[in-house]
Amino acid sequence: MTDGSHVDEEFREGVALWEAGRYLEAHEAFEQLWLTEVGPCRHLLRGLIHAAMGFHYVTVGDTVSAWSKLRSASSLLQSFIGDFLGWMSMAFDSGSRPHAPSWRRPAIPRPQPSGAS
Repeated sequence: MTDGSHVDEEFREGVALWEAGRYLEAHEAFEQLWLTEVGPCRHLLRGLIHAAMGFHYVTVGDTVSAWSKLRSASSLLQSFIGDFLGWMSMAFDSGSRPHAPSWRRPAIPRPQPSGAS
């Protein structure tokens, strides 16, 4: 993020919301930062925004939208695998499950094919 402590504080707030399972609110917090950020940080925030929305969809039972957002997040976050700006960024595998043990995440059920019950 930029050097401002305000941005760091807002980012930490987004992470805290994520950790609390409040993904929609985390999405909003990351989006506020994304609106003013530039460069790689903007790209990272876009990935986190998509991931937060994907996990929100999981919590409301919309697995089709969840998988769509998480696949998008996976693509956006691939270049951030490992340490970025002093913290361990989220890294996704082919199953779109985050490898960040300190970040709370729900189980992601596979979407059912159309017409399946």
